[in-house]
Amino acid sequence: MTHTSKMQKPNEKIKSIRYLYFSRYLLVHFTVAVMMVFDLFWLLADLNYKATWGMVLSLVLFILALVPEIELIHKLDDHDNQAPSTKRFLFEQIGANVLLGISLFTPICKKIYPFAADQGSKMAILALLLAGIICCGLALKRLDSIAKSRDRYLKIIDNYKNYQQ
Repeated sequence: MTHTSKMQKPNEKIKSIRYLYFSRYLLVHFTVAVMMVFDLFWLLADLNYKATWGMVLSLVLFILALVPEIELIHKLDDHDNQAPSTKRFLFEQIGANVLLGISLFTPICKKIYPFAADQGSKMAILALLLAGIICCGLALKRLDSIAKSRDRYLKIIDNYKNYQQ
């Protein structure tokens, strides 16, 4: 066995542990990413309709989602179990989805969702908003279990570390 292959073994172990810690946050990471994609599509639709209110709201939500994405990417190197910016964003997204859902049934709807021309499209938007609330709730539940060190990935990481020794 050469010297370089001996050196790669510890590095592979470190990488594996690093990715295992990161995998604890995958559900949360994907939830935030999906919210960003929906905000981006909403922004593009409002740009097409030149709906200023909708553009501003979707752009603000998109920018707010950048902070937790950066925080979650840093989880590759930072193995603590806290993600305060992500938690705050998920609560903000839930609040925004509730308010946006209510706005569907008010006259302001035309300024925020000019593409919601009929009741069917409003119901489709409401369904997406409710799905977003559910996803954010599940992500918050996952963050809570990570913060309390009760997630199943931590047990897997501990088992992997013990097995590697």
